[in-house]
Amino acid sequence: MELEKQSEIMVVCHQAVLRCLVGYFLNVPLAEIPYIKIPLHTIFKIVPGAYGCDKEEITFDVESSKTHRSKPTTESIEARLNNARITTSVTSQLINGTH
Repeated sequence: MELEKQSEIMVVCHQAVLRCLVGYFLNVPLAEIPYIKIPLHTIFKIVPGAYGCDKEEITFDVESSKTHRSKPTTESIEARLNNARITTSVTSQLINGTH
């Protein structure tokens, strides 16, 4: 990636884009990237090291809402599907990825 060739760079972006960048530089598995905690009003400093990158967070004391969404559990997925009145066979196919 061209970003890796630069000595210093500043990126101002949406939280979703920042999750992708942080995930890339910290070698986060693709399935975990949507759940990386990226708080508002925070600067992330990523520094390359001998065995990967280190992340430092610099937060600002600004009142804001929490936007982090935790990774859903199998039970919460089943509950949401049941609330949507999806049949059991379709529910199990969706959860097991066999649809």
